[in-house]
Amino acid sequence: MNQTRNAKIALAGGGAALLLLLEQAKRAHRAGRLDEARQLYLRVLAIDVHHADGLFLLGCEELDAGRAEVAARMFERAIAVDDRRAEFFLRQAQALRIVGRLPESVAGCDRALALDAGCAEVHFERGNAWRDLKQTCAAIASYRRALELDPRLFQSYVNLGNLLLAEGELETVAEGYRRYLVLDPQKVDAHCCLSGVLYLQGRYVAAQASLEEALKLEPTNAEARWNLALLQLVQGDLAKGLENFEARYRRFGMAEEYCCPHWQGEPLAGRSILLLDEQGLGDTIQFLRFVPKVEAAGGRVSVRVSKPLRRLAEASWPSVAWIDASEPLPDFDALCPLMSLPHVFGVSVVTISAVAETPYLRVPEEARQKASSLLWEKKKRCVGLVWAGNPAHALDRFRSIALDALRPLFAIPDLQFYSLQMGAGAAQRTETDLPLIDLSAHIGDA
Repeated sequence: MNQTRNAKIALAGGGAALLLLLEQAKRAHRAGRLDEARQLYLRVLAIDVHHADGLFLLGCEELDAGRAEVAARMFERAIAVDDRRAEFFLRQAQALRIVGRLPESVAGCDRALALDAGCAEVHFERGNAWRDLKQTCAAIASYRRALELDPRLFQSYVNLGNLLLAEGELETVAEGYRRYLVLDPQKVDAHCCLSGVLYLQGRYVAAQASLEEALKLEPTNAEARWNLALLQLVQGDLAKGLENFEARYRRFGMAEEYCCPHWQGEPLAGRSILLLDEQGLGDTIQFLRFVPKVEAAGGRVSVRVSKPLRRLAEASWPSVAWIDASEPLPDFDALCPLMSLPHVFGVSVVTISAVAETPYLRVPEEARQKASSLLWEKKKRCVGLVWAGNPAHALDRFRSIALDALRPLFAIPDLQFYSLQMGAGAAQRTETDLPLIDLSAHIGDA
């Protein structure tokens, strides 16, 4: 009896110490000093292992530090102590979603809403879980409810907009961003998002006006600068577009190797230079045309390309040292990403046709021999078709088409069509009656 009484007195006496530790931990957490915050939260729990706020706040710290699985367990312990706090269930749902336990995440949001039905953040998180479960209608409804409760919840506009873009509802998305900008006209990200939708609608003047407004508010904003580059390039303003395109390093948080000082076209005088690929296969193919101009600067050229392009690249420029992503980077004296080369060489609409000989790619000899052994239509022109890209691309709706949409082409006389389609879209070949010869079995380097 006396021991229990003494323990309670000691715990009561430590109440002030607990409050002080919690405040210190919260300040450290807010300041981003996560390791310090974690140690302070652990000291709180060393005094009172069942301290609900201590458990919850430690869970928040673990979540912010990227340890979602650990955070979920902390939130579960906090809920076991106090199951009347909506924020406990909300943060647990967020952690569960991050680790892929999606039905449990939805259930956690439902329990939070039972305690606080008017919390916009819970509806937003519920939308995230439904989105990850591919339940688009439920996700859209949740995001819209979140915005009804809090029209300033910007990320809900973004996530809702992405789902509606996939459904082709561009004007609905644009109107949403316009509504937000009435509430907060200083939000740079909102101007950038609106410009992106206007770009997809082909409304380039309005899109550029949105980006110029964003850059007035924040001249160094990489998102706005990069989006402006795309607009300028698509309209043929290569000089300004290529200059602004350099903002992509900051926009995408690219690796340090891309962000170091780049070669600016000066004579190499025998020094070594490394050219780096950076985006898709098509982009690499387009920009490889500048390799001979780099060689002409008098250096020893090495180029990194994706493995599927290596044979093609080696056949096209045998004097260049080619590597792929599985190999370590060689030593180099100068470096430049492939997609920066047009900017380095000052390419314009007038000079672009003189950049490289056409065709500038050479098919490997063994591939030529393999192709010559196939049965080709001799009396018609042979046309290769690819109709679909990566279905996981956020804007695939605007990049891919259905094979059947190409049906009118097959009415053109004296043409024989061949399928070069790989990936998810290839299944459409078996679903059509179009006279299409499939070459996919003969395609290598995938």
